[in-house]
Amino acid sequence: MLNKPLTDSSGHQSNTIPDDLIEVGRVLNAYGLNGSIKVQPFSPTADTLLKAKRWWLVSLANQNFVFYKVKTAKPHSGSIAVTFDQALDRDQAEALKGQRIWVSRADFPQTEQDEYYWVDLLGCNVFTDADLNDDPSELVDIAVMPSIEASSAKVPLSEVSLTSVTSSVAEPLPIRDNTKKIGVVDEVLDHAAHAVLSVRQQTQDAQGQWVDVLDAKGRVVTTLIPFVAVHVTAVDINARTIHTNWPLDF
Repeated sequence: MLNKPLTDSSGHQSNTIPDDLIEVGRVLNAYGLNGSIKVQPFSPTADTLLKAKRWWLVSLANQNFVFYKVKTAKPHSGSIAVTFDQALDRDQAEALKGQRIWVSRADFPQTEQDEYYWVDLLGCNVFTDADLNDDPSELVDIAVMPSIEASSAKVPLSEVSLTSVTSSVAEPLPIRDNTKKIGVVDEVLDHAAHAVLSVRQQTQDAQGQWVDVLDAKGRVVTTLIPFVAVHVTAVDINARTIHTNWPLDF
């Protein structure tokens, strides 16, 4: 979708579309009589929508990104009231209803120490230094936990991706030499106490390429890992790696 044409709010086409746009919300309707709009964020905190000044709106009908510069963005009854620098009248604001809002990842607010955006965790390679025969009796119980996608099937993945989570990993713990790759983070699940990484298990084929592990029915095998300091020992977003002590076969 990011290779679609970009236009500014005056209708002029531009090639300056960022290559790191993330969907963060949608326009609910016009708000007031001065061309403002009301927006539904795809994140409970809505920090990105409240602080980012550059938005790109796209209609599902024509798929063209339109740039808007935000003048004000304020919380309003569970949504956000927004006014753009570009002057809109009531009809123009109403015409934006239903459009999706995208923001450059570079414009996201800075995270605190040991805090991560879910979107940055997706695709990270996950390694474990746990022995296969480690006793799992002290592991966090994650047998029953809701998936955001399962409980809100119509919610875009970006709603999951834009919430920041805290792991409280103050200092990376020493990682043993016998680390084994579990796989790749495919999804982040919501838990009342903490987030959980859904890791798509992978193994190397005869050519040394990493491929998904499949069960007898051809389905991808996944491992669930609590995103908490006791089990996540190091996170390196730049290297796209996460180290854990979670057993490979748990």
